[in-house]
Amino acid sequence: MDTLMLNGTTYERVVQALDFAKKHNKHKLDIKWLEKIHSEAGVPLIESARKFYEDYGGIFIDTKMCDAFENSDGTIDIDPFDFTFKLFCRTDQTEEEIKENLDIYQPKNISYMIGEIGHYYPAVVWINKDGGLVISHDYERESHEFDSLAEFIAWEIDTNNLTLDAVREIDPDEEY
Repeated sequence: MDTLMLNGTTYERVVQALDFAKKHNKHKLDIKWLEKIHSEAGVPLIESARKFYEDYGGIFIDTKMCDAFENSDGTIDIDPFDFTFKLFCRTDQTEEEIKENLDIYQPKNISYMIGEIGHYYPAVVWINKDGGLVISHDYERESHEFDSLAEFIAWEIDTNNLTLDAVREIDPDEEY
């Protein structure tokens, strides 16, 4: 399995990890299938959400973000850390589950809920028409806004005192 050691700032490491995850993505989302489901549910797929799903649908199924530890013998252990990247229109969801999410979560087409992303207790992530992300946690009163997915993930990693040292290709059927 392929592993990439990362360097630079947290943001630069996240960009490298996202590029690696896209390159190793074997679960691309079928946008035409997604549009059909949205059309049937009467909820148009806004362009920014479409682009987000095209760019990121299916990533982090075959790859994991990792931290690395040097052992006393000089060898390095690379271990995946707990990071959720759950999109609400995933390829493993049924049409009924997707339609249920659309019925429950889409507020008047002002913004579009795309999923839950984050460490340990992931944030609910919304995308606005301009492609900006708004995230919220149940335990916080305020929401946070980000210009990009990389910016949000870097903030999440720093806020949770994680170290992103590597990204590795994994067997999605194995438990980590």
